[in-house]
Amino acid sequence: MARSVFFLTLMLVLAASPAFGQARQLRPSRKAELIKASRYSSFVLVAGNVQVQDELGLDADQIQVVNDLAAENRQVLSMAFPKPGGPPVPDRLAARRKFSEKAEAKLREILIQEQLTRLNQIWMQHEGPKAMRYADIAAQLELTEEQVAKTAEINNRSVLREEGDDPKNWHKQKQMAKDAEMLAVLTDEQRAKWKEMLGAPFVKKDSEQTGSVPTDSVP
Repeated sequence: MARSVFFLTLMLVLAASPAFGQARQLRPSRKAELIKASRYSSFVLVAGNVQVQDELGLDADQIQVVNDLAAENRQVLSMAFPKPGGPPVPDRLAARRKFSEKAEAKLREILIQEQLTRLNQIWMQHEGPKAMRYADIAAQLELTEEQVAKTAEINNRSVLREEGDDPKNWHKQKQMAKDAEMLAVLTDEQRAKWKEMLGAPFVKKDSEQTGSVPTDSVP
């Protein structure tokens, strides 16, 4: 009984706290802000992969710039995990937004158009249909407001293991089912556009590598 009273009192104190109220106010927009801020952060994760760099034909100077961005990206991403005494949520979001803007400008500066186009294709293959959450991808596909809302709803569903699922591949299988459901929201013309935007499949070689790459080719 005493423990219940203690926790009830603690929750009432927290609810009355200005900081707690501020955190609750941030939640509705925080995910949208994170998505916007992570656009080129995820781009850099893919560009930092050795095999992707080979595919793009990057020279030594380009590789150095990309690797420097990748190192900075890892530092910024580490801020996603709050630490006691660390910066508040707006500051972490601002840091990610600032890096994303810097990374976009830098990649556009050092890569020729063919390299940038191919990197975008490989990144889309890595992201899969959840790339439709980004405004520029949704715009290229000419998604309607209803399609944007529906694909977001599907993408935001939790993937949970259920009885009878394959113990090794259940997560991949459920993610593939979500991907198929998201693509089903598109019209035939939009699906054709999506496939065109993916470009030729990027096939991972069986060798040591760094960075983040697709685990499978995309048809």
